[in-house]
Amino acid sequence: MRKSICPERPLGLFTILKPYDATVRSFLRFITLTILSAYNAALANIEISGDPITYEDNFSVAVGVDVEILDDDLFLKADKVRYDRRTQIAYASGNVQLTHKKLRLLAETLEYNFKDRTFTASSFRAGLPPIIIEGDNLEGAPGLIRVDRGDFHYGEPGPFTPRISASGVEIVSDDSFKARRARLGVGTIPLLSVPRYSNTFRGQRPEIDGKLGYRSSLGASAQSEILLPIEQGLLVGANLDVYTSRGILIGPATRYDRTWGHAHHEGHLSTGW
Repeated sequence: MRKSICPERPLGLFTILKPYDATVRSFLRFITLTILSAYNAALANIEISGDPITYEDNFSVAVGVDVEILDDDLFLKADKVRYDRRTQIAYASGNVQLTHKKLRLLAETLEYNFKDRTFTASSFRAGLPPIIIEGDNLEGAPGLIRVDRGDFHYGEPGPFTPRISASGVEIVSDDSFKARRARLGVGTIPLLSVPRYSNTFRGQRPEIDGKLGYRSSLGASAQSEILLPIEQGLLVGANLDVYTSRGILIGPATRYDRTWGHAHHEGHLSTGW
């Protein structure tokens, strides 16, 4: 009987490689480490942690829940983050928190580009001392932040906090801001509308002054004055006085301390009727 020189069953790949198990394992370990090293290199100094973190599209995309990202002086945290290493853009949603230098940002959604440091946010609240900003949409880039329909608060928002509402705002280098179609007021009470308004974070701040008193002819009294900076050395606002025997007095107020030419002028005007 003749015997075939070919085996009845073809040998599989793992059968052929079985004598070289150790070599194969070392090779696969090398390939895995190479891929992970390349992935980590693409992230540069970015550290991503979450529970859990999964990878898609041949390790090109990282998706995580309860994610924290640390990159030098930037910290990003959100319920869910999708990071694409090819574009170096992170898409965050749900309880987003971003901290970068002086900026503290809370938002519903955030898109952040780690390559050119640009970002957009929606339904946000941002802290940039001494200002707290709230609005619908925000766009940021190194040295510039744009706000669409935002409210500026000089301190924690409240019924007695000076407030600026504007259709558009530009913040330059964390130092100054310009507002278009601005309404200046206190809390929800508008006091003055101007087509343009600008100020610096280190410049003059709104002033609120109040006092209580009593006179036999006027009765008990509560006097208040609110002044908002319009230009350097010029503040305008309103005066509100309440007297138990005379009623309410309200009117415009201003204070100036400026130099025109070689002459210095300063004064204070408070009216009511």
